[in-house]
Amino acid sequence: MAVKSNANIKEGSELSAEVELVRKVIIDELKFNNCSPSPLEDLVQFNDVAVCTTDDGDLLISGSVRNEITLTTPIKASVSMKRKVLGLWVPVPCIKDFGSCDFDDLCTYAMPPEGRCVPLLEEHDIPCHCPIERGNFTLPAGQFRVPGTRWAGILAGNYKGTIKFSHLDQQLACYTATFTLD
Repeated sequence: MAVKSNANIKEGSELSAEVELVRKVIIDELKFNNCSPSPLEDLVQFNDVAVCTTDDGDLLISGSVRNEITLTTPIKASVSMKRKVLGLWVPVPCIKDFGSCDFDDLCTYAMPPEGRCVPLLEEHDIPCHCPIERGNFTLPAGQFRVPGTRWAGILAGNYKGTIKFSHLDQQLACYTATFTLD
């Protein structure tokens, strides 16, 4: 856990101390399940996906993706998330891309429009911009750096959610997840 402390002396000799705790969120007990009516007919299938955090709080991700079609813009993702509060599942609003959010086009959201991919993706021939050609892509245990946040303590808890991927009006994939944040 990193601790940052700033003490400032203001005009009039008033002493103001501001303490900011920054730490990384730890993912624990993450489980995925397909929620499509006919999972084998999904145009995009995620297999053997594992997401966990390292001892220093970075993400460790592995798994494979098989897409049966060339994926072109727009690829929409709709996330519905709930958090267990006092024994009840309460909807989590979308705040800074966390919670129940709609992403209108993943092609423009997290993927660089041009240029090089992250070296780890390039090493394994995994595309990082649209269009994504039809095929199978495997990432064997890639580590991704995650910044700390002062909200880590507030985010701690049990969650469940559903994510649906679509292109225009065609569903590509649907997955549910349960996880704990520490």
